[in-house]
Amino acid sequence: MKKQERQALILRLLKQEQIDAQETLQARLESAGFRVAQATISRDLKELQIVRQLDEDGRMVYVERPGEIVQVDAAELSRLVSESVKLIHQIEFMNVIKTEPGYGNRIAAQLDRAGLPDVVATLAGHDTIYVTSIDDVAATRLYHTLQAWRG
Repeated sequence: MKKQERQALILRLLKQEQIDAQETLQARLESAGFRVAQATISRDLKELQIVRQLDEDGRMVYVERPGEIVQVDAAELSRLVSESVKLIHQIEFMNVIKTEPGYGNRIAAQLDRAGLPDVVATLAGHDTIYVTSIDDVAATRLYHTLQAWRG
């Protein structure tokens, strides 16, 4: 099996159905005759720029990331923070954000794309985001911005 064939099949599968877990994708690949390890699937998803995002039913599913940079609407980011951020805690030059389950990656991606001057980088999981700023002054400004969005 060639890598290109496997990755083409992954893209086809994701267009045909909503897949919410790597294990499900692995099973679909195996049923099509491609036996692969979970680590290989993980690498393929990264190379193909496949991300997880909420579908219309609120489930996290794999989707192909658009090729162009998406501009972030500040009102949408503010609404998302207001509805899904549970706690923000500043620690020196970082902010730790706790979200509702499943929102960590989505909010972090929006923060990255927003181009906020006080955000150097984000690291996100299922419900936790670490936001790094250049220094504690920038982190404090970001903290106050996020708190204002929380309402």
